[in-house]
Amino acid sequence: MAATALSGPAVGQLQNLFAALEPQPVILPLCEIERRAIIETLRYTKGDHSTAAHLLGIGRTTLYRKLKEYRLEDQAAPEPKPLGSASEAVPYSRVFTG
Repeated sequence: MAATALSGPAVGQLQNLFAALEPQPVILPLCEIERRAIIETLRYTKGDHSTAAHLLGIGRTTLYRKLKEYRLEDQAAPEPKPLGSASEAVPYSRVFTG
């Protein structure tokens, strides 16, 4: 069997078909990119706002403002630490006495 080369309009049709199959780039608004960056950074820092702000290159107050702006206050709250065992607890009387 001999291979035949495509030429003319057939090549143009194939190029159009391949171009249509290529994934199109997703363009997100800047505010969505910023929102996602804040969420990911807070997950990475396990809710540490000071470290997250430092990694993002913004001040802590700016981070709090953006959390409020994007309504992310609930997501940014750190998970409560599990309570330790009773043996780790310091008796109340020892807290105030030297």
